[in-house]
Amino acid sequence: MTCEADYIEVPLTHEAHQWAEQFAAEQAPVGKGKQVYLNTLAVCAVRDYLKWLSIPTDFTQGDCWHPGLRAKFDIADLVVPQVGKVECRSLLPDQTRFTLPSEVRRDRLGYVTVQFGETVDFARLLGFPTIEALTFVELSTLNVHPLEQLIDALHL
Repeated sequence: MTCEADYIEVPLTHEAHQWAEQFAAEQAPVGKGKQVYLNTLAVCAVRDYLKWLSIPTDFTQGDCWHPGLRAKFDIADLVVPQVGKVECRSLLPDQTRFTLPSEVRRDRLGYVTVQFGETVDFARLLGFPTIEALTFVELSTLNVHPLEQLIDALHL
């Protein structure tokens, strides 16, 4: 992992890509497959970051792990046992804005923005956005807290 002033770079493992490919292959529309692929990689990146910090997660308990739920909803949740869920929102390299789906606007401790590199071999954890309007998030230094605040939100 690489720590930069504005983000943390997490390598995406072969295992993460295997899960993402498997889950994406289950989807009928190509667009949904791409969404599931990126969501899975985002969850894996945040899981690996939290593991690096010795914070336990339960990867298989998130809604995004269940085939029916990931097919129906745009979800990328990661369970932190006895604490709650963190939503891992993915961004492509040129994106600075994302829509927050209605299904993830409740029952979340917070949201981590995960931006992929051009080759999808790493992910940048950009921050912990403030969620005011709960419709879209425009990434800027004004509305994204540093990742350290994720730890505070987990109450660890």
